[in-house]
Amino acid sequence: MSPFPIYDTEYVKTIKKLINKMKNSKEDYDSLPVAACRHCKSLHIITDELENDVCARCGSENDIEIYSNIDTYLKAKKKSQ
Repeated sequence: MSPFPIYDTEYVKTIKKLINKMKNSKEDYDSLPVAACRHCKSLHIITDELENDVCARCGSENDIEIYSNIDTYLKAKKKSQ
């Protein structure tokens, strides 16, 4: 245990406000489209400086698949395993 908090109190307050804002949001995040890598089905897709979609797991470029929501993604991932 340290004599000082590990995180700055302003940071903690900001994060708590953000969490409360997300909890009170009426947006249903489960119904949003999901982009996943076509090869490894990873959701960790990043955009590089040349606007290419790159899978952070396997490294494939511009080879993504868009699912209508998270449930369809989970079903497709379960089938591929």
